[in-house]
Amino acid sequence: MSIQVTQLIPSLGIVEAQTAETSSPYLFILRDPEDGEIEIPQDGLISLIVVDLTKSPEITTPYYINCGLDISLDGGENWVSAYLTGSFFAPYNGTSSAVVQHSLSDPFVYNKITIDYTGLYDDSSTVMVRAAASVSGWGHSPWGQFPWGHPSATDVLLEQWSFVIEDKTAPRLIFAEAIDRKICRLTYDDDMRAGTPDGRARVQTGTPGTWDLYVAPLDDPYTLTVVVNGGGTQEIIFQNYMWLDPHAVTADELATALSALVVGGVSAVDGSSGVYIYSDTVGDSSKIKVNGGTSNALFGFETTEKTGSSEGVLDKENYTIERNNVYPAVAVHLDVEEVEFVEGSLTQVDLTFQWEMTPRAPYTVIVDGDVADTSHNDIDPDYKTAQFLGFNPVWPEDRDAEIKMPHSLWEDGDPLDVARAVVNMYQEIEELKITDVDELWDTWNIDVCNDPTVELMLYDAGNPFTDFDLTSIQKRKLVELLPFIYQQKGLSSGLTSTVLVILGIPVTIVSYTADSWRLGIDILGSEYPSNLWSSNAEPFNMIGGGTLNIIIDGGLQQTVTFVDTDFAIPGAASAEEVAIVINDQLTDGGANIFDDGGGRRVEILSFKWGPGASIQVTGGTVASAIGFDTAIVSGGGGCMLAPSSERMQRTFDLEYSTVVPSDEEIEKIRKIAIYMKPVNKHLGRIRAAKIIPTSEYWQLGFDYLGVDTDLGV
Repeated sequence: MSIQVTQLIPSLGIVEAQTAETSSPYLFILRDPEDGEIEIPQDGLISLIVVDLTKSPEITTPYYINCGLDISLDGGENWVSAYLTGSFFAPYNGTSSAVVQHSLSDPFVYNKITIDYTGLYDDSSTVMVRAAASVSGWGHSPWGQFPWGHPSATDVLLEQWSFVIEDKTAPRLIFAEAIDRKICRLTYDDDMRAGTPDGRARVQTGTPGTWDLYVAPLDDPYTLTVVVNGGGTQEIIFQNYMWLDPHAVTADELATALSALVVGGVSAVDGSSGVYIYSDTVGDSSKIKVNGGTSNALFGFETTEKTGSSEGVLDKENYTIERNNVYPAVAVHLDVEEVEFVEGSLTQVDLTFQWEMTPRAPYTVIVDGDVADTSHNDIDPDYKTAQFLGFNPVWPEDRDAEIKMPHSLWEDGDPLDVARAVVNMYQEIEELKITDVDELWDTWNIDVCNDPTVELMLYDAGNPFTDFDLTSIQKRKLVELLPFIYQQKGLSSGLTSTVLVILGIPVTIVSYTADSWRLGIDILGSEYPSNLWSSNAEPFNMIGGGTLNIIIDGGLQQTVTFVDTDFAIPGAASAEEVAIVINDQLTDGGANIFDDGGGRRVEILSFKWGPGASIQVTGGTVASAIGFDTAIVSGGGGCMLAPSSERMQRTFDLEYSTVVPSDEEIEKIRKIAIYMKPVNKHLGRIRAAKIIPTSEYWQLGFDYLGVDTDLGV
């Protein structure tokens, strides 16, 4: 359905309307709230306009269109009638009006309907509204039997939408529990707001470093556009004189310049995160946004608007821990060192203390400060505290570690109270030390110990792969495997297994391929490149585009992609057009055109000369159309004498096939191979496995006697 509205109420004009899904002449417009809106006021109005698109010069008297509205608060399980053809139903009331619009050509009628829901909805409620309009009307009771029960009616217009009422309920702290010797977990009854550092909005650069902001004399200077606190756009212009070295602008220099140039903002340097721009205000009015500018491609400032908040549930200053002095010992004082959300939750936070709690001692946590939920509701003042007991380690039931005192010393009396408190302090120390012993196994258990302990284990085991950037899981696996790696050092199975376990890449040890003369293949004299010529001459049928898979010098497979727009006539592409596309996309090689008298053909060549050069077209959807063979074509000639036969026998290559490693992973494979190989062996290349073309004939070095084949060339 498409509609053009030239003017809103009270002068509404429908220029054109088309209905494609229904024959109903009606139209719903200007719904408020619209579908999907959130944070709608708890007391307010639902409004919409229903238009009768039937135009007639005879229309003089307004009328109510056969229209009804239902409302549901339980996801559509139950619906309550709110309005029907000019009438409202309790508990809803409102206003409705029928108007004849005369502003354009033939008059038409529209009804404006407003429903008052004040006092009817709880906060955070999801309100679903459905509206229906029908030419034939309905006289059934109750409302809802038609048209909802008759969706096949062709003259019925049905629409449904929903919105969410704002959250006005103050969050509450409902539970506190010690889950470890230094950690207490708090649970709120609503999603809580994390806040921002110092309550101010800020944006930051990408990876820290230096930037080249040099501007040539006739070039435009670098710029950065910033909006602070919802004001106008500021364009910051950077000039060469602002920097000690425009080719290497430091983070400190950039922060100093931004602090001087950004109105309403200040900049600072974080050694680990780069440069920040802060708003100079605090709270929700604190906003900052980097719109762009020619320099932001270098800086990498975030371009989404950031809003500040001082309502920080993660601010450790908002928490106080009090001790209950009724406990018959002096419970240790606790200060909060860190607050963080429990993973995957916005209702739970973990408080980490600077040292262990006194076991079983009663504590009270008090939340005081700018703590609010995600809807900015401050915490309920009657639910800001919670009590918890100091973490009590789990001990065997039959363990008795109580420090004994003569029964006579436990009688009432002030001096004896002091003695009892002193004994209890020693009791606490004893329990913590025994717990340390109990947890010693977990400290050295590779499955549950912390990452620093894993690093110590690797160091103690003499980790030979210290410069590898491994994940925590990979490091733990390596700790367990190092003894076996040491045992298999010097074995081919140990080399391939170690690469597979650490990197997940299967490799195979194969014979070394030397850059030297090869009997029956190379030619004495000057070195020559590898060239592959197409067997077909132009024109080529390239309709629909396609791909060409090429391996240069035994490296990774490269895919050249062709599209119709590469050619003036895709069905009759020229050799020159095909060569241009290959040259644009191929690395370490290129394409030419040649004419041997039988028409212009395409030549693919390696940029490398000599026996190390090779070309292979491994496939692709246009390989047959152009006419490329899939056999490997090698360069040759011009070689030095090959290494000694003994060295050749002791040199090996590594091949990969199912998983193509990155450059970084290839370097790791090389380091593992050099460590794992025998001392008298040498690593040659790490290369992709060669694809051997299938043949009906014997292939020297691959086929075996006894296989049924034919003689061939």
